[in-house]
Parts: sequence; structure tokens; C-alpha cells
Amino acid sequence: MVEIYKSEGKHPKTYLVADINYLNIKGAYDNKKWMDFISYSTKYFKVRPNRLFMTSVWVLNDEMYLEDPHKRGAKQRTAICLINKQIKEHLGI
Repeated sequence: MVEIYKSEGKHPKTYLVADINYLNIKGAYDNKKWMDFISYSTKYFKVRPNRLFMTSVWVLNDEMYLEDPHKRGAKQRTAICLINKQIKEHLGI
């Protein structure tokens, strides 16, 4: 259920993307799905959870968008990536 997307550019960024409907929290069992996703992400990136950043993304035709493209067929997903300097500055950390 986890897909891997990589950005293009000089320093590509990797995103682990999961379906939010699959991870929807409705009880203790669904909370386990969130924890499994986070655990998988920490193992994939080989970091502690405090180094990860979770955000909403949209997927359309096997392309990932960080903002809603306002196009028919775009599906909202949840993505985890490594936190970097730009994200820290944007969040004020």
C-alpha cells in the first residue's frame, strides 16, 4: 500500500506515499496502520521518527503534487519524507 515517489532535480527528494482511506483512524486497529506506516518510514530512511515530516499530497496519472492540482481524478494521499532546512524554516522550527 506504500508507493515511493522521487522528485526530479539536483537533489532528489524521496516521498513514501500511502492512501489516507487505508490509514483512516477509526479505532485502535487503524491506529496500528498509522504506526506501521511510520515504522516502515523510519526503517526505509534509517532515521528516528522526529526526523520525518508528514504531509498531504495528491496523485494524478502516476505523478505526485504537493498542492491540489484541481483536476478531475486527483486522489489525496498522505506522504512522509525527511525533514530538511527548507521545511524547518517554513515551519519555524
